[in-house]
Amino acid sequence: MNKTAFVVTILLAACTGPMVGDQPPSQPDAEGDGLLALPGMTLDLPNRQIILEATVCLRRGALELLVSRKGAGRDHESILHTEAAPSDVHTALLALGLSPGLPARWSVLPDGTGQAIPPRGARLTIRLRWRDDGGNVRECDAADWLELTRQEDPDSIARQWVFVGSELMPNGAYWADGTGEVVSVSNFPSTLIDVPFESTSRNALLLYMANTDAIPPLGTNVEVILAPVEGAEDAEYARASIVIDSNGDIHVDGRIMPIDDLDDWAMDFMAAHRRGEVVIRTDPLALSHRVREAREELRIGGVYQIHELRMDLRGQLLPRTPRQVQAALDELQYDLGHPEEMLDDPFQRAELLLEQIERERQELERLDALWQQYAESIRQGVAEHELPAPPHQPTGDGLTEDIHQP
Repeated sequence: MNKTAFVVTILLAACTGPMVGDQPPSQPDAEGDGLLALPGMTLDLPNRQIILEATVCLRRGALELLVSRKGAGRDHESILHTEAAPSDVHTALLALGLSPGLPARWSVLPDGTGQAIPPRGARLTIRLRWRDDGGNVRECDAADWLELTRQEDPDSIARQWVFVGSELMPNGAYWADGTGEVVSVSNFPSTLIDVPFESTSRNALLLYMANTDAIPPLGTNVEVILAPVEGAEDAEYARASIVIDSNGDIHVDGRIMPIDDLDDWAMDFMAAHRRGEVVIRTDPLALSHRVREAREELRIGGVYQIHELRMDLRGQLLPRTPRQVQAALDELQYDLGHPEEMLDDPFQRAELLLEQIERERQELERLDALWQQYAESIRQGVAEHELPAPPHQPTGDGLTEDIHQP
């Protein structure tokens, strides 16, 4: 199964039925061929586009975002907000065959001066569609709703956008899901989609403001249509992630990959993206030598921009001695008896601990069976290849003696 097919399978598992209520102007049938509906969005595979359901939440003022996630507290700096989770939109873009790119960054030059590097990666177009007061369907380029705050080069109005792809946090949370950055007009390292040039997020220097005359009334339902430009699948700049779990297994595109295949995967990735980068996300219990092996295989495959991120420990570090067990029990007993003093719910914490203990017990049982089989195979291998003991030569009195060669 290729990456696109795998991602589509994941999306299908998460699909809901068609949206109901006050629909945007051309809500597709989510049960039709190649149309996958998730909360606040639809992936249209036949037409290679993603349709976000959004609502006008601002018509006047300086902007940091074109589209934000509803409830994230960004309505005062974004024209539109949507119920769609940025992580779902990211997954849908993967299903269209795109790879996340590189966020804006600051580079220090050899002479000590700094240089801003704009976002780079797969390019997108964004169009907006809505019904006016007369019920007529209207459509425009997203740039038509933007206006420059000061005299700038007209090319500073974005006609194309970059799929940056937000990062996973060490605890596994998708960064943009928390910040609410779906489509930015100021450069943020955590955003999902950004403008393809330098655009500061400093309030006094914001580049864009809302083009009030072009924007329909507050509360208007709008479809935000994201579509990759031709060749976006092979963008020069791209970022990929691999995960090394606590067992040392390497996960690529959600599947376990043998370490010996990682160099071939890296070669294919670099063939498509000449300036690709790879992030290695490592479980805190993973062995360090496994990370070194993965780095070496990636380098053999031609990847030289490699970044490592160690993920947070899942749950607590369970006690390993009777004394540690007793100390943990004493602390938990106190917390259960005084829940009003706790910042969290000690009863919920106890349930999570029981779940973690069961997970780790099952893992230990799996490893015990695996290692027993491994040990038995070693014994069999030794027995099959063990040389027979050298013969002893009897002496005249029936006893044995060592034979010494001169």
